[in-house]
Amino acid sequence: MKSLVSSILRPVALAASAFALAACNTLAPHYERPAAPVAAAFPAAAASAAAPSTGLAPAAQPWQAYFKDARLDQLISAALVNNRDLRVSMLNIEVARAQVGLSRANEFPTVNLQGTRTRETGIQTINTVGLAVAGYELDLWGRVRSLTDSALAQLSATEEARKAAQISLIASVANAYYAMAGDQALLDVATQTLAGRADTLKLVQLRYDNGVTSSIDLQLNKSLVETARVAFVAAQRQRALDQNALELLI
Repeated sequence: MKSLVSSILRPVALAASAFALAACNTLAPHYERPAAPVAAAFPAAAASAAAPSTGLAPAAQPWQAYFKDARLDQLISAALVNNRDLRVSMLNIEVARAQVGLSRANEFPTVNLQGTRTRETGIQTINTVGLAVAGYELDLWGRVRSLTDSALAQLSATEEARKAAQISLIASVANAYYAMAGDQALLDVATQTLAGRADTLKLVQLRYDNGVTSSIDLQLNKSLVETARVAFVAAQRQRALDQNALELLI
C-alpha cells in the first residue's frame, strides 16, 4: 500500500518541482517606462489639481452626465447596443479573454489518473492505480510565462480599444445629432425666408401689373426668390446628409 501511494505521489512531486523552477525564469525583459520629452504637468494643471475637487473627474463620469437631452440619450443607448463596430470590439475582447485562459492553462501540468481492477476467480485480485503527467513543458526560459503576459497585454489593449471605440461612437452620435439640430434650425430659417420672398414677389408682381413699379424691381425680387429657393434646397440636402450619418451610427 505504501509503495502504491509513493508511486502516485512521485509524479505529482516532480511536476510541482518543475513548475516551481519554471516560475522563477522568464525571457521577457523588464519594462522600464522611458522618460517623457515633455513636462509631467502644465502649470495650469498643477493649479487645478491643488484646488478642491467638486466631483468626479471628467473621465470617471458616465456619458449620461455630459448630455441633458433625453432624445440624444436614447439615440446613444441604441447605438451602443446596435453599432456593428462596437459589437466587433466586444467579440475581440471575448477572444482575448479566451486566449488568456489558454495561455494560463499551459503553465500547469496535465495530470492523468488511471486505475484498473482485475479479478481472477479462485486465484487473486490485482488493483492497479497510475498517476502520470500527461504533458508539461518545463518553462526554464519563461517562454510559456511570456506568452501569458503577452495574452494579458493583448486583453488589456483590446479592452482599451473597446473603450476608445465606445467613446468615439458616443461622440460621433452626439456630433451628428447636434449637427442635424443645427441643420433643422437653418432649414426653418430658409423655409421662412423663401415664404417671405415669395409673398413679396406676389406684391411686386401686382404692383407691376398695375404700372406702379418697374420691370427691374420685378426681376430683382424674382432673383431674390430663386436665391432663397437655392438656400432652402441646400438646407434640406444638408439635413438629410446628417440624418443619414446618424442613422448609420445607430
